[in-house]
Amino acid sequence: MKITKQKLKQLIKEELDDMSSEPIPRPQAHIDLENIMISIKDAYDAQPSNEEKEQLETYLLKNIMDYVKTWREERSQEDIGDL
Repeated sequence: MKITKQKLKQLIKEELDDMSSEPIPRPQAHIDLENIMISIKDAYDAQPSNEEKEQLETYLLKNIMDYVKTWREERSQEDIGDL
C-alpha cells in the first residue's frame, strides 16, 4: 500500500491531535505533592515578614530532611528483613 506524503502528514496530525487531547496520567504521589506544595506556598505567602518566611523555610527544610532520613532508615531495615 502506497501512502502519499499528504496522507502521511494528515495521519500524523490526527495522531498528534488525539494524543494532545488525552490527559497524561501521573502517579498519585505527584498529584499529592502538588497539593502539598500549594499548601506550603500559601503558608509561606501568609508570613508577614521576611524573617518569618526565613523561619518557615528553615523549619520546612529541617522537617523534610528528618522525614527523608526516617524513610531511608525504614527502607533499609525492610531490605535487611527481606534477606
